[in-house]
Amino acid sequence: MPIEDLLRYGWSVKGPRSYFHYSGTRVFLRGRTWTARKATGELSIGHASAEAAIRWLVAHDPDYWTLGDWGSGGYLLQDLYIETGFLDADEHKESKTRDHVAVLHLFKGREFPRKVEASFKRLFLSKATCARCGRQSDEIIMRPLRKLGSREKETPHIVCRCGYPVWRIPWEACNDAEVRLLTGDN
Repeated sequence: MPIEDLLRYGWSVKGPRSYFHYSGTRVFLRGRTWTARKATGELSIGHASAEAAIRWLVAHDPDYWTLGDWGSGGYLLQDLYIETGFLDADEHKESKTRDHVAVLHLFKGREFPRKVEASFKRLFLSKATCARCGRQSDEIIMRPLRKLGSREKETPHIVCRCGYPVWRIPWEACNDAEVRLLTGDN
């Protein structure tokens, strides 16, 4: 995938020799080779190109995640925010045929509302699979990660057992879960 496509997936240019990702990772030119910096600060040096350094981060940094082309965001529940997007690179496809994904995070210091836990599992998790490993989850696992597009401190995200916060879920199923959870029709 060319660097131009990768830049649409959460990367921003920070000068002619540096790229920053919203998950907290970074790649930069040091001398004649590119260096990849994990979200934790650990470095991997000696990459032939920015694209190679980014690919290394995708494969080796458990804190790296991307929502793909960002679509929209809103409240799924009172303290639970959902951001949706598309992993499919073809932005000209009709949205219902694209690979729809979602990321969910709680506001800092908040806990998942236990009174809707069963409904959330049935309406959302039972219809979603992890975008990284492809597994489905039957439990709500929280992990602190950076919010999309933010350099703020980490917030609790709902993640797969593998730790990845991006869920593949059909557009219709995601929309149905949002409506039913917000209206209490679950």
